[in-house]
Amino acid sequence: PVFQQALERILRAVHDAGKFCIMFATSAQAARGYFARGFDSVTVGLEYDHVIAAMKRVLEESRG
Repeated sequence: PVFQQALERILRAVHDAGKFCIMFATSAQAARGYFARGFDSVTVGLEYDHVIAAMKRVLEESRG
């Protein structure tokens, strides 16, 4: 609850300053929640997570 309250304060302060508020999420589900709460943009995952996932798919496809 403390963290969630802090997020709300930050979001409100950033918007009150006329700025975009961007959040980091670890899943698409979390990203939907942040958009629903009013965040202007949400980054999902880290670049290396996406690269690793893509390489795993290529390897799986290559092996048949």
